[in-house]
Amino acid sequence: MYRYIRIISIILVLLPFTGRSQGDLKKQLSLSDAIQTGLLNNFNIGISKLNLKTAQINNTQGIAGRFPQVSLFANSNNVYDDNYSGGQESGKTDRNVLEAGLRTSWTLFSGFKVNITKKKLDALEELSEGNSEVIIENNIQSIILAYYNILLQQGKLEVLENIKKLSRDKYHFEMNRKEIGSSVTYNVLQSKDSYLADSINYLEQQLNIRKSMQNLNLLLGDQPGVQYILTDKFEADAIDFNEEELLSTVMKDNKSLRNQYVNIKLKQYETKLANSSLWPSISLNAGTSHSNSTIKVENHSSLSPNNINYYANISLSFNLFNGGRTRAAIKSARINEDITSLQTKQLEFSVKNEIFTNYDLYNIRKQLVATSMNAVETAKMNLDISLELFKNGSINSFNYRDIQLQYLNASISHLASIFNLIDTQVELLRLSGNVIGYK
Repeated sequence: MYRYIRIISIILVLLPFTGRSQGDLKKQLSLSDAIQTGLLNNFNIGISKLNLKTAQINNTQGIAGRFPQVSLFANSNNVYDDNYSGGQESGKTDRNVLEAGLRTSWTLFSGFKVNITKKKLDALEELSEGNSEVIIENNIQSIILAYYNILLQQGKLEVLENIKKLSRDKYHFEMNRKEIGSSVTYNVLQSKDSYLADSINYLEQQLNIRKSMQNLNLLLGDQPGVQYILTDKFEADAIDFNEEELLSTVMKDNKSLRNQYVNIKLKQYETKLANSSLWPSISLNAGTSHSNSTIKVENHSSLSPNNINYYANISLSFNLFNGGRTRAAIKSARINEDITSLQTKQLEFSVKNEIFTNYDLYNIRKQLVATSMNAVETAKMNLDISLELFKNGSINSFNYRDIQLQYLNASISHLASIFNLIDTQVELLRLSGNVIGYK
């Protein structure tokens, strides 16, 4: 009864998919098309591109402080005076002043701060580009594994379908034998139980395929409900990696390491910026203004003087003492630089260790693929022979069921070994900075 309930529950879950009109929802999809679609639609990649664009906009000589600041101003001042002398009102004065001008402020020297700031902006743009590449690599890796996971689940479904067919034939065989008196109810029930168990496994595997399809759909940013017809084969084209070449490549092409090297440059620039406060600052202030005044004094004629002023001043400032804040900032910047250097060494060690680990794992998994394939062939041959032995009564149903399960386990193990080999291969390509060119 429990098995019947599980079958009915799974069928109810699958009904929304099987009842849907799939004509417009099915799409043929190769791995290369999946990668291109994912790179085009992925939200995180879109965000990283906008962050890179922001860094490019901010990376200019003007933002670094290379150029002067120029401003235009205009003022209007109105003053009304009542003048008293010796307690007596001596006269009233109305003054109106209109002033307009141009101001320029330019830092000529600030301890090389402008050059350092521009280099820091260059590094920030480089880091933003590196972060975008890391996101792209991670997305490609996720799409590849999600694509092959669907093929893995579909391969398992084929195996389970074959096992279910054998169990069904065995169940019908026992039913026919019981009708002619060659079998008993116990054997029929055992065969039925095996058939129901295999049917449940088959239906649950269909659910696994649905889930893996939805996962790929999410990674691609495609319209919901699309069912993909994958055109690539479930096989791993083994690459002959060279350990020394991997180690040399990873030190210059690994995106995470390259970003960390940029972080080191940023910390060095921050230390130099802190040191620039020890230098004097020289600035130029220049400008011109034009003023038009109207002065009215009671019982006198109005005056309207006009003035044009020009000025150019150079100022020098030098911080002699600020409570030790400058020295503290320099020391803190150097400590942060040392911390980043240690983090970089830690990352280099970690990446090298991952290369060693995955390289050994990759070679072992290549052997596992070949060995598991031999195991499948042996199990299939044993299953075919056992079927004939079961039909002529040389082995019982329990022995035959054990051989069925051996074939099932061998087949699923072989499929898993192929996926694991692909997983390790993609990880090695990502670590060495070559996953973008994966085919």
